[in-house]
Formats: sequence, C-alpha cells, structure tokens
Amino acid sequence: MKDLFKSFIFGLLNDVPYPLYIILIFILLLFSIILFLTFGKGKTFRLLLSRFALGEYFFLIYCSTVLFRSTKQYHEPNLTPFWKYKAYDDMGNMYLLPEIIMNLVVFIPFGYLFGMSFNNIKLWQVLIIGLLVSISIEFLQFFYKLGMAEFDDVFHNTLGAVIGYSLYKLIYFVLNKTRRFHL
Repeated sequence: MKDLFKSFIFGLLNDVPYPLYIILIFILLLFSIILFLTFGKGKTFRLLLSRFALGEYFFLIYCSTVLFRSTKQYHEPNLTPFWKYKAYDDMGNMYLLPEIIMNLVVFIPFGYLFGMSFNNIKLWQVLIIGLLVSISIEFLQFFYKLGMAEFDDVFHNTLGAVIGYSLYKLIYFVLNKTRRFHL
C-alpha cells in the first residue's frame, strides 16, 4: 500500500517541471517576505497572507492537474458515480485506493484556506466553489486530453474541500473556546 501511494505522488510530481517549480517557489517566498515587511502584523496581514496562500494553492492545483500534466492515454469521460469503489470491490484494483484518497486529500487545504481567507463564507458556498473548481479541472483535462474526466474525482475533490473547511471551523471554534477560558 505504501508503495502505491509513493508511486502515485511521484507520478504527480513528475508532471511539474522542477526548474519552473523552484522558480515559482522562490518568487512566492520573496513575495511573502515583501508582504511581511510591508504589512507587519495583525489581523489584516494574516488575512492577506491566507488569501495569498489560497491563490498559491489554487495555482498549484491547476499546475499539477492541467498546466504541466502530460497527455495521458485515456481521454474518455467516466460519469458513472462511484465506479472506482465498485472496481476496487470487484477486482481488488489496489491502484484505485491511492487515487481516491489523493483526490480527497488534495482539496482539504483548499477548503481550509477558504475558511481562513473568508471568515463569513458558509459551508454551502465552499461546497459550490469546490465543486466548480473540480468540474473545471475535469473539463480541462477532458478538453485537452490530459486524463479521464470522472464524476468520482469531482465528488472526492468537493468532499475534500468541505472537510478542509469543516476542519478550519472546528479548529477556530476550539481556539476561541480555549482563549476565553485563559483570559
């Protein structure tokens, strides 16, 4: 199982050219330092930094799934709901499990950063944003023949965004409760 996850993650990393990745990270780091020096501390700075991180993560998702992804052999859409679970159950296709988990996990930081960046955003709004971003990725993968456009991927990405947002709200709630007891 560990080898399946490792090969899946390294497969994703191979789609992003390292020199470009290093240059982007350097530019983003430099921009973060400039922001820190310009705005200093406080709530405004944290909000600005979280929105910047959200934009960076959004860009990274599109880089790894569309922009720097090499053309794959299969391009036909699979809109059958939950076919991966059935294939995993029926045939024991172990390669599907890491894909299911990674599609879920990749959107958890996305939902978390949305909660952090927009304090008044509601769960249903994060659900719709996660759904639209995931649909746009799957559509672009289908249109440019970069992989299979799948209902399952949209479902897992959207669920990941909702989990990330819920995790942020839970942490925010716990931190606010503990602050009240310590004051």
